Amino acid sequence: MTSSPSGRKAASTIPRRYTRALQELRDNNNIIVITAEKGGGVVILNKTDYIRKMEDLLSDPDSYRNQNDGKAKKEAEDFNKATRKILKRTERSKKLLHLLEEDPKIPTMKGLPKIHKSSISLRPITSGIGSALHRLAKVLAKSLSSALGSISETHLQNSTDLIERLSNVDFSGKKLVSYDITSLYTNVSTDGAVNAIKEAVHRSSEENLPGCKRDCMALIERCIRFGSFRFGRQEYQLEGLPMGSPLSAVAASLCLEVLEKNHYKKILPKDTIWFRHKALGEQPTDQHKGRHMTLAKFVIRQLRVTGETAARELH
Repeated sequence: MTSSPSGRKAASTIPRRYTRALQELRDNNNIIVITAEKGGGVVILNKTDYIRKMEDLLSDPDSYRNQNDGKAKKEAEDFNKATRKILKRTERSKKLLHLLEEDPKIPTMKGLPKIHKSSISLRPITSGIGSALHRLAKVLAKSLSSALGSISETHLQNSTDLIERLSNVDFSGKKLVSYDITSLYTNVSTDGAVNAIKEAVHRSSEENLPGCKRDCMALIERCIRFGSFRFGRQEYQLEGLPMGSPLSAVAASLCLEVLEKNHYKKILPKDTIWFRHKALGEQPTDQHKGRHMTLAKFVIRQLRVTGETAARELH
């Protein structure tokens, strides 16, 4: 049934047999109905298999560790206490006090199925809506986004930006190589992210920030280092950046900008053109793909890089 403008219930346009099928799916405790990682499709998984895959993922000691029940609540309380103290320093930052949650929720994790993979692995997504940091992190991330590209000029704003930058490039004898970084967020250390953001904030105008640079950096660091979440009844601590956090995308991008500025420029061949969009790299380059893959693995170290070469040479 649907509601009409008059407030009366109108007849549903969904056939009754479909409505019954949806009801049966909702009431079936042996399955999980969840959105696919890409494409927006709906996936139905065996609940036991889903939980096993998530527990296998969370057993990675380099990215996650179990913590005692109640520690997440304590971390949220400490976050609110410390953040409130920072926000009360100036009249300007006091305007952000309303963003703090009085009764914060513990962030939760779910796994989105990668149905384009034969193994149907899961991408871990942390939902922090209603958590202690979520609303504040959204405001800080929005202000930080203006700093993207301030450390390294390789950052692309969109596909139009890419086309404009390539308009005068001679592609003769070159190929387009696309790189992807496996599990980028969880492999970016919080220390690395904080240091990269510090450099970006230092380069930024204070007018683009919701407060003075010192206070903004203190707030950002508090948000970045908040790592508690829950899957099922178990609490965990994340060692990297949570996928799903408003700050993670900009923090990861700035971290890669620092790597590009400090390392990539020194070791990439002179005729290489390197661009990156949303933490992905797309580069027209010479035919030594293997050499570039080796360089990528060397510079990023703990991150695993995969790449594909375009089927045809660019002309």
